[in-house]
Amino acid sequence: MELSKSDKKTARILMDKGILKEIEICNASVLAILTDWKNDKKETRETYGKVYEIVKKNDKYIASNYDGITGIHYFNTVLNMYCKGLVTEEDIKPFSETIRERLIAFKKNRI
Repeated sequence: MELSKSDKKTARILMDKGILKEIEICNASVLAILTDWKNDKKETRETYGKVYEIVKKNDKYIASNYDGITGIHYFNTVLNMYCKGLVTEEDIKPFSETIRERLIAFKKNRI
């Protein structure tokens, strides 16, 4: 779905927000691994390997979902973030009424 110029601007802002939330999720996973290591005296190399794999996996995921996205894919990207809970109904309010209604309708149909 093609977005207007102002809707594209809103989508880019939300995609930045989505990336930050994805990074927060990764950081929480890393923190849990490091907390286990510190509290339970887990093996250092094993812990390093787990942290490396989480960061590597997350980096690939973010790159595949957010890098090189053109305007034609903005709607689907925002829809995916909305369905995953990375952006809220409050976050999509700046979109035009038509786009907002479609996002809400598509989310209801996916669930």
